[in-house]
Amino acid sequence: MNFGKHFKTIYSVRFDQTTLRFEDYPELATLGNWIQHREPLMWACESTLHYDEFQQGFYRITDMDATRVKIFDGAPGLYRAPLAQNDIYKD
Repeated sequence: MNFGKHFKTIYSVRFDQTTLRFEDYPELATLGNWIQHREPLMWACESTLHYDEFQQGFYRITDMDATRVKIFDGAPGLYRAPLAQNDIYKD
C-alpha cells in the first residue's frame, strides 16, 4: 500500500479495533473527541485538531507496530487495521 508523498501524518493513535469509519461521526467536534467516545479504541493522540481542519473529514490509516497507527489525510472510505507488515508506511 503506497500512500504517496503527498500524504502527511496528521495523527497517531493507539488502535485495537479492526475497522474505523470516521465519516460516520461528523457531528463530533474533534478527532480526539471521537476517539475518547469510541471503545475499545484508546485515547493516545498527541494533540487535538478540529474535525473541520481535515480535508473533507476523511482519514487514511496505516499500521506501525500492530497497536500503533498513523492517520493520513486522503480519500474517503473504510480503512482497516492492523495492516500487514509490508503495508507499513514510513514518512
